[in-house]
Order: sequence, then structure tokens, then C-alpha cells
Amino acid sequence: MCPPAETEACSDCSDREFREAEYDGIEVKEVMSSSDDCQIVLTRNRIRFILVLVRPTDPTDGDIMAKWFQKIEEAETDADEMAYETCLEDLRESAISVCRDVIYALSSSVPVSEEEAQSLEDFLYPMTFYLQVVSEQGSLQARRIDDTAEYANLYEPVKLPRIFSLRPALALTSASDLEFIEDLYMGQVLKVSQNGKLLREIQILQRISEQWDPDDPARPAVPRLLSLVGSHEQVIGLLEDFIDGDKLSELDINEISVAQRQEWKQQIEQNMTLLHQHSFIWGDVKADNILVDKHQQPWLIDFGGSCTQGWVDEHLAETTEGDLQGLRRLSDYLGVQR
Repeated sequence: MCPPAETEACSDCSDREFREAEYDGIEVKEVMSSSDDCQIVLTRNRIRFILVLVRPTDPTDGDIMAKWFQKIEEAETDADEMAYETCLEDLRESAISVCRDVIYALSSSVPVSEEEAQSLEDFLYPMTFYLQVVSEQGSLQARRIDDTAEYANLYEPVKLPRIFSLRPALALTSASDLEFIEDLYMGQVLKVSQNGKLLREIQILQRISEQWDPDDPARPAVPRLLSLVGSHEQVIGLLEDFIDGDKLSELDINEISVAQRQEWKQQIEQNMTLLHQHSFIWGDVKADNILVDKHQQPWLIDFGGSCTQGWVDEHLAETTEGDLQGLRRLSDYLGVQR
């Protein structure tokens, strides 16, 4: 079990609807924890709050924060796989409870209309307040952090090299010109510019767009790269066609007819063959990287390369042989003939 009532933890607050009702629109976006600190990202009224909890280096007897981190450390090695998550949930709810009044006051002092359209720029760079939760005289208190340099860069979008601008046909769209519609992944950065993976994806998507016109019936089912996205004189992402559908990995395969699964496999194979004929390698074949749209058309996504254990062997990564191996394992996943 995690720390007691003195921290005002709420054991039933993991349910999102209950939490929003309890905390009047405060939404949890992300929780990051290590052995020495924990950061909780929240939003309210389009304003972001970063709650910072730090393990005391020289705690006094009864220090609540020290107890929390001791409990987290113990939960990490607990035989119960849910112990760690449960402990983090309790810590999160306790921290929100402590900071709630400050969050209400700060978010209410800034006039923000939820009805107005929000740009991608505003979504990525919201007004942000940093609060530290500290243990004082046997209770937890919220303190405003004025010097935020240590934390600020952690929550900015990943900036990409300007090398992308070397291909003149690729447009650059300002994030302030894009309307934010929906946060599909709780505001988290899902892909970073690491080991050239994002550069590889952008280059391949652009080459595909140069190879086939958008209305070419022979074009493979790969989302179009529309432009790069810029902000603060940096490239921060890419803009693609939106495919309204679900990942293959999220579908209940047993509820789908064998005939439909076989058709998907054939369509995926045809698209992959077409790419190979023009010297394109998919690079990370797996059910997670296939979107099935509302018309039952499978789309190939994620051309960043690499490989995933159980789908493509590491020594075959980013090769034609690796793509074909992934296709065979995809056939097994679908329960159809290879």
C-alpha cells in the first residue's frame, strides 16, 4: 500500500470521468517518474501545469515526500505487477489535490475561451506554470517555481535539422496556421529525430509523392506528405493526409472474416511489392504500422526504418528480405495463407 490519508490521496481517482468531475476539468497528460524525481503534466482551460516532485537528499523523520519515493522504489520490485502503477496513481492524485487551489487560481486568472479555435502552435506551446510539491511540517504544500530553465526544454516539440529544406519541392507550413482538432495521444511526443529515423521517413514519403501523383490509381496506399511544420524558425514535424481508421493491431481479428483478412493481406502485399519495384523499403512491418480505413483499405505507415522484435529480425532491418519476413509474420497474425 502507498502512503496514508495525510497526503490526501484518492484511491478511486484513476477513472478519467471521475477525475474530471472531482477536479473540475483538470486533465492528466503524462506522468514521468524516476528514483529521484517525478513530473506530472496537467492541463486546465488550455493552460499547462507541470507538477515537480523531488526526492529529498537529506530527509527528516516523517518527511512525506521521502516516504512517497520509498514506496515507489518498493513498488518497482513488488511481485504484484500493478503495485507500481497503483502507487504512481496515488501519488498523482495526492499531488493534484495539494496543487488544486493554485491551479484553479492561476487558470482562472488568464482569460482563455474554450470555444475559440486553437492553433497547433498554441497547443504545442501553451502557457505553462511549474509547481513543486514539497513536504513541510508534516504535510504537502505547493510552491511556484520561478526558475524554469531546468524543465522548460523537456516539454518543447522535438526540433529537426534544417537539412529537410534541401528538397525545394517540400513546403513548410507554420504551426500557427494549422488548426488543432484533437489530441489523439494525450499530448505526448511519439517519435523523435533519433538516428536519422524521422529524416528517413520524410525523405521516403517525399520520394513516393514525387513518384506518383495524388490521384494516380497506381499509387500505393501510403499517406501523402503534405509539408513540414515549422515553429520558432525550426522544423518540428510533418503534415500528412489524415487516414480515418484504426490500427490493425487494435482490431479483434477473430471478429473479422477470413475472406476479409485474406483480402487485406493481398492488398498489403501488392502495396509492398509496388514499393519494392521502385526501390522503396518499408522497414518496420508489423500490425501496429497498418491503418485500416472506413472502406476496409489497409494503409502502410511509419517509414522510419528500424525493426520490431517478433516481426523483423535485426540483421534484416531495412532490407527487402526484412519486409518479406515481416509480411510472412503478418500473414500468420491474420491467420491466412502466406
